[in-house]
Amino acid sequence: MIKLSLLPKILFGICCFCVTHVFSFDRAIMDQSFSLIDSLANQSKVDTWFVARLSSLQYDYTHDKAVYDYLSSLRHYAADIVFALSLEPTDHYVWYNYFVRKGVVYYDNYIIHNADVASFDALDYDYAIDEHCAYFFNACVWPLWEANREFLGDNFSRYATTIFRKDIPLDANGLTFSLLGQHYAKDDQFVYFAGKQMSYDVDSFVLLGDGYVVDSGGVYYNNIPRNVDRDSFEYLGHHYVKANGHIFWYHQQQAYDHDSFVVLDPHYVADRNGVYFRNILLSNTSQDDFVILEYPFAKDTHYVYEQGKKVSRLDAKSFAIIDLSQWLVRDKYGIYKNRQWHEWTWRGRIGNLLQRIWSKLW
Repeated sequence: MIKLSLLPKILFGICCFCVTHVFSFDRAIMDQSFSLIDSLANQSKVDTWFVARLSSLQYDYTHDKAVYDYLSSLRHYAADIVFALSLEPTDHYVWYNYFVRKGVVYYDNYIIHNADVASFDALDYDYAIDEHCAYFFNACVWPLWEANREFLGDNFSRYATTIFRKDIPLDANGLTFSLLGQHYAKDDQFVYFAGKQMSYDVDSFVLLGDGYVVDSGGVYYNNIPRNVDRDSFEYLGHHYVKANGHIFWYHQQQAYDHDSFVVLDPHYVADRNGVYFRNILLSNTSQDDFVILEYPFAKDTHYVYEQGKKVSRLDAKSFAIIDLSQWLVRDKYGIYKNRQWHEWTWRGRIGNLLQRIWSKLW
């Protein structure tokens, strides 16, 4: 290894570059820089690749521009020397621009992520290969194992017994690994969220939905523990839960009747007081005769509802959806298109007129 006492000389070489760059060219200073490089190359006990790079310098530049370019390269080689001072016994040069440092493969000063150190081999100045991939510079351009990789979903894949997420290997058991949904997965020992190992009890872990999970330790929302009684907790769907004797929606306590509360769909819920659209009570409604149709329509025995609002001109008993992609619905009096009435029989025209008169009177 290079002695630490050489560090001042290295810095002196860098200073030489700065002086010749800022001020006029001084041949004597440059000669001192060249001598310094030769001295370092002779004293180096680092791998031969490093000595070879130092020895490859050529001193035949005579014009100012060439001198400037040469001193610029001198600065980079001095930086390489400083880097070499921190090399460990296990670090080694692969070939050309590729080397291994502290168990990580580099192309020049760029890390090659997920490169396999044991099988890594350089093919040329800028090409390399390992058991997984072919590399150009530091980028994987051809995954050799792509044809044999099993894609599991949610950016997870399996190659042999190794699990990857976004091409990053996980410390997971590939034989027992399975996806649970909503970015969760597990093997026989751990639960994972977005590829990160979590502290849940794997045997009692249950994924509920909307960010809620439970295990033997309690209830969690977005992986944050919730201060609720585990035994009283019940996930109802669409962000509704029962806990501690109350109904919660997006963690906000609601005034519904706890015992009779039910979730009908993402927009409608009900309790013994009636049916609610997005937490707003619809007057004179009961869940017993309330029918949810294709959104945004619903109806009971008396009215048709569009997004929770009564459509008094429609006959609830005969109302039917024709094609919502064209916004076509009908009842016994006629057809709606884009919420406009379309007469299709003389009876429909008369019914439409009478209904308009009735709505004006009442």
